[in-house]
Amino acid sequence: MALASGPRTTVDASVTGHRYRPGGRGQLWSVRTQLLTPIIVALLAFVALGVVQTREAIGAATDAARARVLAGTATATARLVHELERENAEAAALKDRGGKSGEKLVSAQRSRVDQAMKDFRDSAADTRTAAPELRAALDAAEAQLNSLNNARTATEQARAAVVYRDITTSLLAVADALAPQILDPDLAAAAREVATIVGIEQLASLERDLLRAVFGRKSLQNGEQAQLALLHGARDQREADFTRVASGPSREAYQRLISGSDVENADKLILGVLESTTPDGDAVKKDADAWYVAQSNTIRRLNQLSLTLSDSLDEEADNTATATTRTAIATGALTAAVAVLVLSVATYLAVRISRRLRRLRAAAFTVARHELPNAINAVSLGAKPENVVRESAAQVLTQRLSSDGDEVGEVAEAFVTVHRAALRLAAEQAELRVDLSRMAEVLARRIRTLVERQLRLLDEFERTETDPAELARLFSLDHLAARMRRNGENLLVLAGGEPSRGATGEYPLGVVVTAAAGEIEHYARVQVNVEQVQLSSAVIGDLMHLLAELLENATNFSPPETQVYVDARRTLDGVTVRVHDRGVGISPGRLDQINARLARPAALSSAAAGTMGLHVVSRLAARHGFQVELMATGDGTVAYVYLPRTALAGGDGLPRALSAEAQRPPAPQQQLPEVSLAAGPPTLEIRPFVRSRQAEVAAASPVGAGAARGNGMVTDPGRGNGFPGSLPEPPRPAEIGAGRRTPVSVSAQPNDQTQQIPAVQTGPGRTPLGPVPVAPAVPPQQPDGLLPKRRPGSAYDPSADPAAPPEPAAAVQPGAPTSGLIDPNSVRARLSALSEGVTAAQRRSGNR
Repeated sequence: MALASGPRTTVDASVTGHRYRPGGRGQLWSVRTQLLTPIIVALLAFVALGVVQTREAIGAATDAARARVLAGTATATARLVHELERENAEAAALKDRGGKSGEKLVSAQRSRVDQAMKDFRDSAADTRTAAPELRAALDAAEAQLNSLNNARTATEQARAAVVYRDITTSLLAVADALAPQILDPDLAAAAREVATIVGIEQLASLERDLLRAVFGRKSLQNGEQAQLALLHGARDQREADFTRVASGPSREAYQRLISGSDVENADKLILGVLESTTPDGDAVKKDADAWYVAQSNTIRRLNQLSLTLSDSLDEEADNTATATTRTAIATGALTAAVAVLVLSVATYLAVRISRRLRRLRAAAFTVARHELPNAINAVSLGAKPENVVRESAAQVLTQRLSSDGDEVGEVAEAFVTVHRAALRLAAEQAELRVDLSRMAEVLARRIRTLVERQLRLLDEFERTETDPAELARLFSLDHLAARMRRNGENLLVLAGGEPSRGATGEYPLGVVVTAAAGEIEHYARVQVNVEQVQLSSAVIGDLMHLLAELLENATNFSPPETQVYVDARRTLDGVTVRVHDRGVGISPGRLDQINARLARPAALSSAAAGTMGLHVVSRLAARHGFQVELMATGDGTVAYVYLPRTALAGGDGLPRALSAEAQRPPAPQQQLPEVSLAAGPPTLEIRPFVRSRQAEVAAASPVGAGAARGNGMVTDPGRGNGFPGSLPEPPRPAEIGAGRRTPVSVSAQPNDQTQQIPAVQTGPGRTPLGPVPVAPAVPPQQPDGLLPKRRPGSAYDPSADPAAPPEPAAAVQPGAPTSGLIDPNSVRARLSALSEGVTAAQRRSGNR
């Protein structure tokens, strides 16, 4: 969500397109696919129909082209038949007249026959390719044409007439076979008309030749009348066929043809011969030349009609071929154009809707990933919900989508409404969360203040109490109050505040671990073996709190008779602290969840309320760059705390100054046995300690009592933690380099030898160092095993003198004024409260 600085104008760049989902439908059923699927199905049906239509158009065009070839063959056949009949007639007339007066006519006719025969053969070649079914008829006609020279060279006219008749008969067979090969009905009918007229013409030519011979002899010979009857009957059959198949214009043309005087005279002569009862009657005594002229005129008219029909057939075939070709091209082009147009428009609309939905999706992700978290952060930083700018990148984007006014725009408007409601609810929830955090922080600070007051009262009671039993009970209350303070600080950490456990100086790691163990219930089960590493003051308070939480978990989830071991080793990266318990362990899945929670601090929820300590550890570790990790072992669980070099004093953890005793040449080193997690570290042993007033007022402690409750650092090992006074103690700044040795309790080690920590692997991914010398530990002088005796150079211990009266709680340095003293605990508590208030005010003012 954009803040008061202005609205953002970009959306989440990490939002990608619609992705495939493993095991899901992915893009198979995206909106784009759902929109395109029915359109593509309909388009495919349309394309299929268009393809069918195109194929039919292409087939029609192909058939038209084929019909054009066949029509050309029919025309060539009709002309060749006509020319052969004329050649036969001219040759017969030349032989009847005798002499050479008609040779030029015969030669000219033969030239026309040769040309017609050439045209026929060319057409026949094309027909063989277009209509392979006509190969047999064409081959037969070709064979008959090859015998034409025999007819031309024959000496007898009768023999030549037979050859001419066979040739024309084979050509008529080709004409009759052409029509069935044409698929177009109109072209096929036209081809039949041409073939029928050619047949009628051929029969009329045969009648002319027969009656010319009869009229020339003036008598009928045997069988001639019957032959004439067959020819005339075949002609009548052909005419009937023509009338049946011919179109109206063709029938009209034929009727005009047979209505002439020449045709009528020829028909009368034929009918007279057919009706003659005697071979030499009057019917056969007609002029042969008149008959020849009359019948030739009839044949000429038939030939003109056949040529007209042939030309009409050629023209119609050409027109049909051209029209069907254009139709095929137009059908295919229109189908392709419509398919491309529909697919383009559908794709454009689908892509447009898909992109708009994707922009809406991007706006939703932008709101979820950026704007709502930014709005929550803005409210968390102090901004008022009503001051958060309503105009955002997502709203600008959705307003563009809603401007179209379609369903997607309506969804965009609904999204804007949802966005505003989500923004308002998120701001309210963020404000409520901030209020709850502030309330919890205030409550935690009040609880901490009350506990601090309780601890100060307990201090006063302990100073005035001399009964050991009562002191023990007071110490138990003191310890319980310290644990209550830590729980209050847990609430403060979870609420986002700071416990203000800052230390005023650098302290050894052992002191911090000891103080952390003193804040848990089962402190007596903790055994410590750590190197003397100086820690920076900035991390001491939070590290002690963190270790206390880990130690409490380790003691709570392990058998009460077992020990919890704490050791620390230097590494190249810093220091590694291990907390090892002998509990039942953690399952691998649960361990991964805990480590993930420790690595990434998260908001506390009701589901994780039972593991509140882990949240505190995670937040404290993240504050200083610590790394906390749990690992399962064969006999329990190990918690690794990796401290960076920045957590060490001066960056290396070495003390600022060594004591005079530490600067002396070290005694011969003795290698400690390696730490065994199965048996626990054997070096340091922490024992329960029963406090007494005399031990409290002893000046052996380098820092005043009550530090653990004033600034979060335990400076008196015997107060409020249950650890013996012989544990490592931080030296006072005035004592640095004064020659005083920090007392520790070392088991099974000589007192005059420098201890050496063995090199062990302290955690995964950490590089251990070699053995590190440790200053020799000097056990305290405890004749009774409980209280330490005064050492030379230490403050006077009243407990050493049973007859001595009770002394004040604080030791006074010699020469110091004894009047007007101020309680240091009171001053420290007031300064701590003032520091907490100033810190909280600075934090709140900085967030606004």
